[in-house]
Amino acid sequence: MEFIRAYFANNERTVVKAFYLNDEGSEVPYVISAEDGNPQWTKLLQEITIDDLHEATYKYIKQSYIDYKTEIMTLAKEDGILLELDEMNSDAHKKLLNVIFNSDTDEKRKRESLFAFKLALFEFDVIKNSDDRETKAKIRKADDTISALEAAIHIIKQS
Repeated sequence: MEFIRAYFANNERTVVKAFYLNDEGSEVPYVISAEDGNPQWTKLLQEITIDDLHEATYKYIKQSYIDYKTEIMTLAKEDGILLELDEMNSDAHKKLLNVIFNSDTDEKRKRESLFAFKLALFEFDVIKNSDDRETKAKIRKADDTISALEAAIHIIKQS
């Protein structure tokens, strides 16, 4: 069998996952206890140095994180949790308008959505840093997203 790669499989660095290519050309994983006296560990150290094993582990963890983020983003887009606001994505625009016009029939969700909308408005620097206390108060006191947006637009037009 031909050695392919290996990396530490736990934080304590006591377990290694090693991959070998068998005679049929298939990848075969092995879990090896990284302890002196273990013949599998001794054999593995003939294939890869400790430093290279640590480097491979670092690269594996980094790539796993990138793969994880990519998968989460894909799922969020598929489930409509994350919108891509580009000119060609009419679904995203429809969802944005649903937020603005707050067409939810559930009152609790409607209030929560309005609260989140107001918070998002105050994250814009032009609104956050505005000295127009009266209009900022209108945003806070708004009973619907349209009123909050109107007040926000007023502040933005002033700047």
